[in-house]
Amino acid sequence: LRSHHPVSLCLASTLQPQNLPFNAHVGIDEIPGKGMRWVEGEGSNAVEWCLGAASWALAFARPEDSTVFSRNGEVLATFTFRELLRADARAELKSLESLGYDLWLVSGDVRRNVDSFSERVGFAPDRTRAEQTPADKAAFVKNLGREETLFLGDGVNDSLAFSEAGVAGTPAIDRPVMPGKADFFLVGDGLASLRTGLVESAHLRQVIRRVLTISVTYNVVVVLCGLMGTLSPVRAAIFMPLSTVLLLLYTTASIQRAAPEPRATARQLHSPGVTS
Repeated sequence: LRSHHPVSLCLASTLQPQNLPFNAHVGIDEIPGKGMRWVEGEGSNAVEWCLGAASWALAFARPEDSTVFSRNGEVLATFTFRELLRADARAELKSLESLGYDLWLVSGDVRRNVDSFSERVGFAPDRTRAEQTPADKAAFVKNLGREETLFLGDGVNDSLAFSEAGVAGTPAIDRPVMPGKADFFLVGDGLASLRTGLVESAHLRQVIRRVLTISVTYNVVVVLCGLMGTLSPVRAAIFMPLSTVLLLLYTTASIQRAAPEPRATARQLHSPGVTS
């Protein structure tokens, strides 16, 4: 109940209807990317309870273990989770690829789960990274290049990667850490807004460039006319507000016009990172 990790939330919602006792005063530590730990007692009589990744919670993890509940490194219970895709996930990721964006799946989950998930969404095996720690994710994003990377994550173990990415977004608006570090939020059940945002931002950039080109050209022409003595004060007084109004109308019309779906370049966006 104290963790906002998706696995913890799923487990808590499953166990709550069973009316299990809950002690709000237990001092539980959450280790990002690993799990939750509670040490009962002190000294040689201390008992360590862990809930999280088997590789961290168990003294000897088995290949089939993923999320476990342990006591002093011995497994007491194993939990199996099934991830549900957003309805439009596969189609939207394919759309981003068709626009020229490089996609990577960077996850802290075990390899078999990442492979299963990547197959469902259509990621190539060489585009996935499994069993990544928060530091690993941050290093991966840094290696891609800060100015070329958009990172999409939903857990506190993505926090370091958020700091390394040029742009970071999250659908986890109900959690305490991620919204404060994100540059944008995804609201709703689908991923269409991500593609829409990228397309519209590229369109807006094109409009801004055209407006700047027109403005610079206009000012150069007017200054030259003034220097040559062909621009009277009356004409200047007319052209100045007229050019401003025309430029505003052009900008408004260009922005409202349907944006074409652009092809991404290496400098626009190298890799939207997706975590599970």
